Amino acid sequence: MDHVGNIESEESDIFLIAAQQVLLQAIDRKDEFVRQSDIGPTDDLVVIYANFLSGLQQMIHLAEKEDVVFWTSRYQKDCDNLVDAIRRFRLGPQHPDYFHPRHRRERQRDKLFHLNWQRKQMRQRLATLGPDKAMKRFIHELKDRPEV
Repeated sequence: MDHVGNIESEESDIFLIAAQQVLLQAIDRKDEFVRQSDIGPTDDLVVIYANFLSGLQQMIHLAEKEDVVFWTSRYQKDCDNLVDAIRRFRLGPQHPDYFHPRHRRERQRDKLFHLNWQRKQMRQRLATLGPDKAMKRFIHELKDRPEV
């Protein structure tokens, strides 16, 4: 994944599931990790492995404290933007400078698409309902939701 120029986000529970799965794999496959790499001697790989586990531990620890997690590339400009986005996110949705996390915007768009698509499908099937006028009226009164 290329995160350059992007601030990524996710609900912390989803992030934790992924991070913990990576940790489980790292624990289960330690021997493969420290033996089968072409980047240097085994001693270097042991240090890299330890640092990798430490990074995972820190990510999990931080994610436990938040409802939403954010990340980006390691480039300074992206990191500065990330710090600002987290600050703006913590202002709350009622604040005019609030940062709307990308994953929430995308999920909201997806939910609205599916909601409206289902309503369109129901309207197309009105004729198949026969004499059930109450259901026809109910479906007809369901309006599409505006996109965000």
